[in-house]
This record gives sequence, structure tokens and C-alpha cells, in this order.
Amino acid sequence: IIAESQNPKSLRKLRTGLRRQRILDAARNYLKRGVRGQEMLEFYLNKQAAYMNIISFCSVEEGESPLGSIVFRIYSSNIEKVIDWIAPPTKGGKPLYEVKSPPDP
Repeated sequence: IIAESQNPKSLRKLRTGLRRQRILDAARNYLKRGVRGQEMLEFYLNKQAAYMNIISFCSVEEGESPLGSIVFRIYSSNIEKVIDWIAPPTKGGKPLYEVKSPPDP
């Protein structure tokens, strides 16, 4: 199954879940490692965990998650701002700032 969206708000559930689970630092680290070039971000989530409404990042597309991974590819002219919106930098586990609105694709 391939799902596409032109609306950055489709990532809102991911953004909210990271805050609920209090894993912004780990998420930001995974997101930063997933930057590909200037305009693409790629990362993987564990499919079994996602089914249970839990965000769990995978390091590779296959092998780490028994059912395979959910692959995210985000294209934007400002990938850093996308990362800041999804998982801002923190201090003591609290976001240093929040990007108020989703960045444009």
C-alpha cells in the first residue's frame, strides 16, 4: 500500500505521538539521520508497534520489524523546518521552541 499526501497536516498524528510518548530527542536523532540530499527525509517505523498506536523507529527498511517497516519519504524545500515541526530540539526533555504551523511542502 502506498499513501501520498500533499498536506503536511497528515503528519500531525506522528507529531502528537512523539510528544505523548516523550521521545522527541530520539525521534529528532532518527529524523536527522534520514535526511537525503537537500529536499528529502526518509525514515522507518515498526509496523507492529504502529498498529498498537506506538511510535517505534527502525534503522533499516527490512529485517528489524517482523512485518516490515512503514516507510516515510517526505519531500520539502525546507527539510530542517519539517524536522523542527515534527520533533523540535529539547532541553531537559522539553521543546526549546515549537514551530507553530506545518511547513509548506
